[in-house]
Amino acid sequence: MFRISLLVLIFVPAASAVAQNSYSFTGFTCPDAGADDTRAFGINDNNLIVGGCRSRGLHGFVRDGDTINTPVEPAGSNNSRIRGVNFAGLMVGFYSRPDFDFFHGFLRINDSTYRDIVPPDATGDSLALGINSLNEIVGGYVGGDGNEHGFINSGDVYIAPADCPGYPNTQINGINDNETLVGFCNDGVNFTGAIYDIPSMTLTLFQCLNLGAVDTIATAINNNGVVVGAYDTPNTTHGFVTFDMGQTCIQIDFPDAPNTQVMGISTSGTLVGFYFDDDVNYIRSFVATPN
Repeated sequence: MFRISLLVLIFVPAASAVAQNSYSFTGFTCPDAGADDTRAFGINDNNLIVGGCRSRGLHGFVRDGDTINTPVEPAGSNNSRIRGVNFAGLMVGFYSRPDFDFFHGFLRINDSTYRDIVPPDATGDSLALGINSLNEIVGGYVGGDGNEHGFINSGDVYIAPADCPGYPNTQINGINDNETLVGFCNDGVNFTGAIYDIPSMTLTLFQCLNLGAVDTIATAINNNGVVVGAYDTPNTTHGFVTFDMGQTCIQIDFPDAPNTQVMGISTSGTLVGFYFDDDVNYIRSFVATPN
């Protein structure tokens, strides 16, 4: 059972590091999406990659080796994304239907079995964003106050809201098998990366400051405690990886891309994410393996 209370709060300013030659990058797109919009969001330890690609709307995809299957989504969906996948292949994400007022989170159990993931006090979008091998699901939702709150789900039990103290907005993007959560806190102006370790009840907040970050979000954490995410500078977005709980951010960019976001990481350290150029209007995905 979860224990969510704040014992220790740590703020960590990050040191600077750039390690572009530490990874080998492979780009890919969904076959029917052209070069326009393919977003890889998650990877498991079997190298199964999940995400969303655009073809008459944005739809979930699963990439297994060189094969991409899409759409992968609940019946009746007209817009979906798969955001996370665990070792057993259970997937989480969110979707909309013509009869929905807001996005609903979902758990995909198999090809024909889905379960909605919607916290009881949600009044707006509910987004299921990460899942671990214990089938614990994390995400974010809009509450009655109009703010975004984090949640944790296990079976029929929800812990919601699960928020950063003193911040009006929280989103939980990932959880590993050690029950360490990652995401962001937002004060209405800036995004701050957040790492919360449930066993020790320790919340660590960090910015990739020495990389010039004005906003930082943590998107995933693997079972070795390696955290990935993205940060904004005044002009661009870059991916990052941190091996020391946010003390040192390492910049990660797809070669020659103006903007990069790292969204997922496997236990072996393989990264997935997407890169984009707003000027020519494309979003393409990548896999990056450590050299």
